[in-house]
Amino acid sequence: MSEALQFCREQGYATVFLWTTSELSAARRLYTSFGFRKTEEKTHAIWGKEVTEERYDLHL
Repeated sequence: MSEALQFCREQGYATVFLWTTSELSAARRLYTSFGFRKTEEKTHAIWGKEVTEERYDLHL
């Protein structure tokens, strides 16, 4: 993650966003440990069940 974010900074990106699902707590912990904040969530039926997708944004 550090290397990816460093690349984004070097390229001049203003923001980075990542998507995960509420079931993936390890992804949520990783994202927030690098300063990402949840900015959106959507719940819908996919893969035969109801899933909540979460968007995490980081302003560089």
